[in-house]
Amino acid sequence: MMNLSYSYKKEDYLSAIDNMRCIMSLNEKMNSTDAVELVSNNNFLGKLYFKNEQLDLALDYCTNALNTSFEAEVEDVELGRILNNLAQIWLKKGDYNQAWSYCSKSMEISVKGSATSKAVIGDNYEIIGDIYRYYGEKQLSYCCYSKSLKQLETVVLQCSNDIKPLQHKISNVHHSNSLIL
Repeated sequence: MMNLSYSYKKEDYLSAIDNMRCIMSLNEKMNSTDAVELVSNNNFLGKLYFKNEQLDLALDYCTNALNTSFEAEVEDVELGRILNNLAQIWLKKGDYNQAWSYCSKSMEISVKGSATSKAVIGDNYEIIGDIYRYYGEKQLSYCCYSKSLKQLETVVLQCSNDIKPLQHKISNVHHSNSLIL
């Protein structure tokens, strides 16, 4: 699975979406029976649609990945990613209850630990921080953002561009008037 950076342009996502759809079409024509690959491809395509802000398509593909994952018996790391992507989509759509639900499930699965899981855990803490911030719980959001940053900094291959938005959120919450440390 490729790691996407925040520095990609919209055209890059559109090109990646087209390429991914071609790959999935070829797999279908070749009658590929690799269910794990199908799950991974659907999840990745959902992530690409999310990055391109096509939230309904992102939700469709990630939900398909989740539904197929139970039959495919995917590894916990992949299931954690799928649930995390769904949490991100619901957060962006403004449904904080759904985002919390998927994020909690992702966190529960991802704490079993690997370098990849740390990235998912970091993303989950950021989502939880965003939810707390939305509800005015600045101290809790600050703690979650700090935990997120700690997880993401431990991932060796993590691109520094991926943590810059998180560092900005921490700074904003830290400098707000109502934060008590």
